[in-house]
Amino acid sequence: MKNNYVCPKCRANLKVRDNIILAARLENNKTGIILISPQLGNYKVLKHSSFEYKDGEHLYLCCPVCHESLAVEEKSKNLAKIIMFDIHNHESEIYFSKIAGEHCTYKIENNHVEEFGEDADHYSNFFGAGFNY
Repeated sequence: MKNNYVCPKCRANLKVRDNIILAARLENNKTGIILISPQLGNYKVLKHSSFEYKDGEHLYLCCPVCHESLAVEEKSKNLAKIIMFDIHNHESEIYFSKIAGEHCTYKIENNHVEEFGEDADHYSNFFGAGFNY
C-alpha cells in the first residue's frame, strides 16, 4: 500500500512499513502504542499484550510525535482524524472511530465522501447528506 499518512497537526509521518502508529490512552489512564492497518476498511489492530481493552471502550488517540489529540470534537467525540496522501499525492481527510471494536472509517476528498466498515452509518450524518459512491 503506497498511501502515506500524516498527523493533521504537525504533519509527521505516521506510517511505518505496513502500519499506522498511534499513541493511545484509556479512560483509566493506561497508555500504549497501537498499530492500525493503512488499508481503509481493514480493522486489524496490533498492540502489546499488556495494553488491554475491551470492545466498546473509548480510546484517546494522539500523534506519537507531537502528542496532540487526533480527536475531532466538532464532528463527534468518538472520531479521530488523520491525513492521507495517495500515490498521486492527492490529500484526503480520514476519520475513524476511537471506540474499540467499532468499524467505521470515512475518506473525504474534495467533498466526496467514501465510507467503510459495518458501523459507518453511526456517524455518516456528520459528513452531510448525499454520499458519493
